[in-house]
Amino acid sequence: MPLKIGIAGTGNVARANYMPCLTADKDVQLGYYNRTATKAAQFAADFGGQAFPSPRDLVAWEPDTILVLTRETDRYEAASALLEHR
Repeated sequence: MPLKIGIAGTGNVARANYMPCLTADKDVQLGYYNRTATKAAQFAADFGGQAFPSPRDLVAWEPDTILVLTRETDRYEAASALLEHR
């Protein structure tokens, strides 16, 4: 059974530090949310997986975990939005 991992925040940190490891494991399904929808869609195109239009939709996908990889100044807001829909 694959591990479902959601990623909130699809910037340089996610791309350079997390995606090489996550995409190396074939038993991982990835879902992405970014407040700039085109960035999430680009991650789905580059790495596979699915882009979601809102935090609610990412949570509704029922991932096993969600990595909040936004800028430090946006992290509280992003985590709060995700927790609101758990």
